[in-house]
Amino acid sequence: MRLVLRLCAATLLSAVAMVGLTVAPAHAEAAAPRPHPHRKPWPITVTVQTVPPLAGVRLEFDATLLTTDGAGRAYYTRQHNFAAHTLSLVTTSLDLPDRHYTFTRWAGQRDPDQAFRPTLTGLPMRQNYTVTAAFAVQYPISAAFVDQGGHPLDLTRVSSVTLRSDSGELLTLPTSGPVWLAGQVPEYRDSTMVGNDVSYSLQSIMMNGTNIVDAGRQRFTPASATAVTFIGQLHTLTIDAADAVYRGRVGDSAVVTYPDGNARTVAFGPDHTATLTNLPRGTYTVSVQGAHGIVMRQQVGLSKDRALTVGVLTVRDVQTIVAVGGVLAASMLLIGRLRRRTAALLGRGLTRLRSRRWREVVPR
Repeated sequence: MRLVLRLCAATLLSAVAMVGLTVAPAHAEAAAPRPHPHRKPWPITVTVQTVPPLAGVRLEFDATLLTTDGAGRAYYTRQHNFAAHTLSLVTTSLDLPDRHYTFTRWAGQRDPDQAFRPTLTGLPMRQNYTVTAAFAVQYPISAAFVDQGGHPLDLTRVSSVTLRSDSGELLTLPTSGPVWLAGQVPEYRDSTMVGNDVSYSLQSIMMNGTNIVDAGRQRFTPASATAVTFIGQLHTLTIDAADAVYRGRVGDSAVVTYPDGNARTVAFGPDHTATLTNLPRGTYTVSVQGAHGIVMRQQVGLSKDRALTVGVLTVRDVQTIVAVGGVLAASMLLIGRLRRRTAALLGRGLTRLRSRRWREVVPR
């Protein structure tokens, strides 16, 4: 009996040992960590691109300082995450000797309410993407002013110069020294932020109260040329004075009133003419001094070189006109009387003719 019990106990212990050997490896495998494929980290890169491409623009991405390279790009790379990130533009303006850059807006930031702010918040790091920082560009414009012959204008006589941009904005241009004008502004084109060149047209050069250019005909683009030359119209006016009836030369000087109301007196020369040069295109009033008569003030529109003769009604002319007028008046009076007398005679003749015909038709 004891032998049977011992055999049973040995068999039971062997079975337990085999079960233990079998369960232990399986339990060990279950306890080992298994890396999940979705938990594996991978790098995400956010690219910042400037338009136009600018080197040396400083940015801050989550307290990390970045600087754009020669292509105007800066990169920020971190592991994929679901946090919100912040991008700040440290350099909002950049002044170079020949250009000024000013930050205008972002593109690709996904939040339209932040497009014009220098700091973006809530940026994701879940996939690669690009954010664009767009800058407007100004250029220093230097202008020269000449007449149609290429001679410099007298800028002391120029009161104002006006430009119009292709967006309709009116600007005043100084006559000396450079002025910074917007030459390129960012805009969306085919879903891409690009720089658009700005052009300007000359609207007026006001000299002595008149515009000496045709508005809109002279244009320039600062991005293409920073030195421009504007051409104004100046002309020559030659004046003499003559007796209105006998055509003899009279007077000793000409008086010219400019479009701005100022008057200038110029003496007649040996040939009895007064010549004024470099007159701005416009309308002038001309009269004569020292003529001893009635001066016929004349207006002249100066759009090219002109020669003008001012008529003067002298005392002799008046006497002649009065005499001729008397003769004409007497002649008209005589003609009137002849007409009335002729009409009366014709009337009597017609009356007699009618009476004769009546007697012939009606028997007595």
